Amino acid sequence: MSESVIALLMLLPIAILIIFLNRSGKSQIKKKEAGFLNYLKQVKEENGIHVSFKQLLHKQLVVLDEMSKRLLVINGENGHYSYSLFKFHDLKSYEVKHVKQSFMPDAKKKKSETITIQVGLEIVSRSADQPGIFISFYDRDVYNIISLGVLEKEAMRLKDRIRELVN
Repeated sequence: MSESVIALLMLLPIAILIIFLNRSGKSQIKKKEAGFLNYLKQVKEENGIHVSFKQLLHKQLVVLDEMSKRLLVINGENGHYSYSLFKFHDLKSYEVKHVKQSFMPDAKKKKSETITIQVGLEIVSRSADQPGIFISFYDRDVYNIISLGVLEKEAMRLKDRIRELVN
């Protein structure tokens, strides 16, 4: 057999593995999205939400209802879903926050380093009975540090969109 045929036979299992992993990753994303959308349908019927904007994050779905000026945040983890519903005029603050963690990289050095572990939009309501919520765009355990800038900009865009609707 020629060397090119042998090389192709060696690469074939690798190509099959790449295709298999790619498809399984896409199916997991579709399952997660389907779970959020089914729960969103149920919440929409209960609360009369009209979806004008939605964004699927790692463990949350953010929905804006521009007609009735409400913000819906669906939290979902391991198939268990819950939601928080905010009226725009009840929002006390909505700020992009960086959650940072300090650590000592080396015991010999006395200087600590600080890294960003989460970036998100913190929503605080004026209502005392409704706690605030943190909409997480970047989580160090899920995303690569290279994604930090892009996801931070997404958080800023959502903040600006909410600011436009509040005013």
